Amino acid sequence: MNVSEVVEPSRTLAVTGEYDVLVAGGGVAGVAAAVSAARNGARVCLLERLFCLGGLATLGNVTVYLPICDGMGRQVMAGLVEELLKLSVADLQEDNPHAGLLGIPECWRQGGDPQQRKAHRYETRFNPSSYMLALEQLVLDSGVDVLYDTRVCSVLRNANVITHLIIENKSGRSAVACKTVIDATGDADICHLAGEKTESLDTNVPTGWFYEIRNNGPHLIAWSNKYSRLGLKEDAAGPFFRGDDARDVTNQVIESRRGIRQRLQRHRSECGEENIQIINPPTIPCLRMTRRLV
Repeated sequence: MNVSEVVEPSRTLAVTGEYDVLVAGGGVAGVAAAVSAARNGARVCLLERLFCLGGLATLGNVTVYLPICDGMGRQVMAGLVEELLKLSVADLQEDNPHAGLLGIPECWRQGGDPQQRKAHRYETRFNPSSYMLALEQLVLDSGVDVLYDTRVCSVLRNANVITHLIIENKSGRSAVACKTVIDATGDADICHLAGEKTESLDTNVPTGWFYEIRNNGPHLIAWSNKYSRLGLKEDAAGPFFRGDDARDVTNQVIESRRGIRQRLQRHRSECGEENIQIINPPTIPCLRMTRRLV
């Protein structure tokens, strides 16, 4: 029997929490949103579908905290943005360029030379595991309630206001009441579920940042098939994948890991070190553009 559709029985869901602010997505942006809301007196819950915070920064090994200066010696971002930058290298004792670890440039520290700032960007390159632990501690210290292993499945609205998020985790399916929702999923998931107009992009390519252990220590390897900074296929190499399609996301991960294996073998041959070992490959899809509001 060929059945193309089934009807899911309706059910009554328990309301398992009530918050002023629900933040969906525990990447760096979600952490910033949750901490900011909590510091302003809101009761906050941060929903994360995996088991650590930081998203691409910690699980994808995209370990560059981009500059918060304008490239001409002037700092243009501060506050929580700068706090999170400093947190990313808070336990870094010394730079290790091979491992992709670079602390705050001396000229950007207190009392640094303003003229030198024109030649050095205010950025860091961090240890993803250390940053993951630090982000979690920051969130907990701020009084944010965290729910790991939790996926948002649907939303309930009263007119144009979201009143509940429907979630699923090990406890089953339930509803969480809220006054405000912050969509920090990176994929506009909440906006899409709420019926807002979005567009999907299919310009993602295989990519992967990973670490190799060589005779002289760890090395950060960052590679990607050619991609377009504007999201245009004409400027990229492909193959291409959507970020909101289960099969495409799976295939992107498989192709990316195939590329990692190929590079590992090539590096063993080129370096003459058969014992080069891979550690800490990315554990989430490293997608640049998936779905966004229009």
